[in-house]
Amino acid sequence: MNTNINFVKMELKENLSYFNVPANIRPIVKTSRIILKEYDPTNSSWDKVKYILGVENRALSAKEIIRWIYQLEPDLNHKPEERKKTIENNVYAILSTYTKEGRVIRFKAKSKKGYKYGFSIWFNKEGTIKNEYLV
Repeated sequence: MNTNINFVKMELKENLSYFNVPANIRPIVKTSRIILKEYDPTNSSWDKVKYILGVENRALSAKEIIRWIYQLEPDLNHKPEERKKTIENNVYAILSTYTKEGRVIRFKAKSKKGYKYGFSIWFNKEGTIKNEYLV
């Protein structure tokens, strides 16, 4: 059995430049970005946020993202409240940091309370979210 893994470079369109992907893995490409094939609870908070935004393919609030995490990780419902709070704080921190870095854009949706987040490629040059991502 050959244990060597060949890598190919794939370009991400969300200002993250390049990353290596094993050549034998065929990632799903949707609207010019990579979506993880399966949700993995051991992934980083950023990977979880990317996965959820990618699957939904629309802008979401932080609370909606957190709700998704609880649905995808039902064991969290049996964890102590401090563990849940840590996860929630990680999501808020990731969204805040990556908003500053431009990986995601935060905006106030019309007729909605709070803010929503989306990938920067979902916005036009004027900074307005494209209609297909504002469902």
